[in-house]
Amino acid sequence: MKQKISESYQSLLQSFTDIGYEVRSIHDFEASKPHLILRHDVDICLNRAYKLAQIEAEMGHSAIYYVLPSSPFYNVLSIENSDLIRKISELGHEIGLHLELEGDANLQKKADFEAGILREISQTPITSLSFHRPTANASKVKFTELEIEGYVSAYHKSLFTDIAYVSDSRGAWHYGHPLAHDAIKNRTAMQLLTHPLWWTKDAFCTPEEDLSALRAELDQRNVEMMLETFKV
Repeated sequence: MKQKISESYQSLLQSFTDIGYEVRSIHDFEASKPHLILRHDVDICLNRAYKLAQIEAEMGHSAIYYVLPSSPFYNVLSIENSDLIRKISELGHEIGLHLELEGDANLQKKADFEAGILREISQTPITSLSFHRPTANASKVKFTELEIEGYVSAYHKSLFTDIAYVSDSRGAWHYGHPLAHDAIKNRTAMQLLTHPLWWTKDAFCTPEEDLSALRAELDQRNVEMMLETFKV
């Protein structure tokens, strides 16, 4: 029987445990120790994020879920999505702010406003943030140097350059496979960014196929909501 991709994610986390890595909070880790920071940017779908949150909770791990209040793909204020955010938090995970960078915006004001929304929904403090598509805005904002009062930035150099950073952006390991990183040989800390989108399908597929499948899921959900709302 082929391994489900969600089981592949479980295997990855178990491999870290087997070699002595400990999952730690973004607020409580040591760069010189085998500490693993689990981070997720929720760009498109909170339903997928909740599935991943359940897997991690079952394994006894706590991660950070960065929610994007300005997402064009989901509404954090909808009853369903607000409930999903609370459920992720209740599983023991941290809710953080996924902040869209705007070169001409007051980012402190924007962060405080959007974090306030997430705080009211989750009923937990919002104390850290990650930037959405930071490299796309690198010409406008030096995101590795950007500090916003009241929030730990996942792109601060202490988390982005001073320790290992591995990401699955666009559905591939762009910094090499995490277990093949030099940090593993040196037994030093790593920030592992994964997107729930890529790890919550039953079968392995290309990023393009996964996005098509997600589109079908979202279309079906929209059809169901329209049928429930409009009696025509």
